[in-house]
Amino acid sequence: MKNFEERKAEIFRRSEERRYAAKVRNRLLLFCVPLALCLTTAVIITPSLQQTPPKNEPTTTTAPNAVRQYVEVLAESYYQKYTDLQTYTAVADTLNTIISNAKAENAPQANKTSPSANDAGADIGPEYTITLTDEHGVSTYWLSGNSLLGCEGTDGLCYELSDNEATTLRIMIGSEQRHRSVGRYLKATNGAHLLVINHSVTVLDDVSNLFTPFDDIQTGDKILVFHDEVNETYPASTDAYYVIRLEMGKISDIPDKVIANLSQLGWLNDVSYTPLKPGEGEHRIPFEVQYVRTHSPGDVSHAITVIRSVEELYAYYGEYKAVFDLERRSEVSLDSTIGFLDACDKYDDTYFEDRILLLLRIGTGSGSHRFRITDMLIAENGTLTVDVATLVPEVGTCDMAGWHIFIEPETDINVTDEEHIQINRTTVHLE
Repeated sequence: MKNFEERKAEIFRRSEERRYAAKVRNRLLLFCVPLALCLTTAVIITPSLQQTPPKNEPTTTTAPNAVRQYVEVLAESYYQKYTDLQTYTAVADTLNTIISNAKAENAPQANKTSPSANDAGADIGPEYTITLTDEHGVSTYWLSGNSLLGCEGTDGLCYELSDNEATTLRIMIGSEQRHRSVGRYLKATNGAHLLVINHSVTVLDDVSNLFTPFDDIQTGDKILVFHDEVNETYPASTDAYYVIRLEMGKISDIPDKVIANLSQLGWLNDVSYTPLKPGEGEHRIPFEVQYVRTHSPGDVSHAITVIRSVEELYAYYGEYKAVFDLERRSEVSLDSTIGFLDACDKYDDTYFEDRILLLLRIGTGSGSHRFRITDMLIAENGTLTVDVATLVPEVGTCDMAGWHIFIEPETDINVTDEEHIQINRTTVHLE
């Protein structure tokens, strides 16, 4: 018969066994119940996942960054993938236009899939590999120098490009040459194309010869421009090769200060100024003006000459052509669309029958300054006052500049000589 201590030990042992069994049972329940729930859910959902969509219902892709078209450019130490539609369109249009205009010859290297120095031929090396991918497949081209070779997915022909065509294509794809800007378009009075970014203005020279990019662009439109490096001149300028309109716009989308400054500078027709107040015995006279930029020999003063005949006009040209730039000018700029001799073509013997011409020569210490003839007054004693405003932008250049301004007073206005002409100079600081 067990004593008290033995019975106590037996009870303790059995109690420990029951506690251990309960602990094991609880752990099994904690594991099995969630597992059972997961299996039940899977059984319910799986049949619906296995169902195929109806034949007439299109399937959808789950790729978050799926791109239907893109351009890849590979060079010796350069790789870039462009997935934006604008770049794809620009490169594709450029290639298609070049190919349609170029003279093609059969290329023995047709349908290559990857560039190699051994099989690229003596005249064509894989300077750039251009690959266009879209929903129709892949098209690959090699560009080296002025040679374009069609490879995979193309006609396999070799095209000899002009310098301009090769430059245009490199602007689209080159790592160093490629520049893009987004801004608002504005067409100047003289026909120049302007890009307005915030409050800065850049002249866009259309140089591609492959497209007419500005034909469908209106003032105020938001545009993307593929261009060369921006020249740090005043105004800033760059060669534009391709333009894409991003959205329609209107002139009110351009800041008012930009419009005001461009008007003051003569790029737009609406020039605002405060006219002179005629004094006693004076009255205002109408006039027309031609502005021609010429270089300055260093003299920033002004001088005015009264011209009364064609002979006197060309005598002035002969006297000063070695000092100033008085020749013709073919390029279009914001400073002047014509040169000195181009401006002279307007004046013939008929003009001088009842009118005089005032030729104002004026210089400035900065090429960023502009001049506007804002008013003309004549007194009873024949004294003529010409109001000349110097337009000074907030940021200027340090180069010298000179101007010849052709002033055409109304008919029957005459002055005895230059001593009877007064020049009233004012300064307008542009914001």
